[in-house]
Amino acid sequence: MVTVVANTIVMRTSGLVQHNPTENRIRALVGALSRDGHVVLEQFGRSSSYYIQVWLRPDGVFQLEYRAGSASEHYQTRTESREQVASALSGWSKGESAWRDDFEWLSIGEWFGKE
Repeated sequence: MVTVVANTIVMRTSGLVQHNPTENRIRALVGALSRDGHVVLEQFGRSSSYYIQVWLRPDGVFQLEYRAGSASEHYQTRTESREQVASALSGWSKGESAWRDDFEWLSIGEWFGKE
């Protein structure tokens, strides 16, 4: 069993789990992401759910989502820019907020019901 330390960022993708990934590692995984692949970054050590995830859809469009605590704070956007996705995941992992300004977000919290 692996113990996760508070405020650890865990990156998951098919067959890989990495704690506190570097920006270069995040960018490399996004750069190598194939269609129908995904990358999830999750922050542990908080009482609520904080994560960002990307799925490269079969049509070649990136579907990017993030959750900032409760289900009501779950947002989604789409882009064709691999660079924007890599920057968003890297920025999120460093606790920055400016990465959100590069997208137009749709609130999808109602899809998940009330918590």
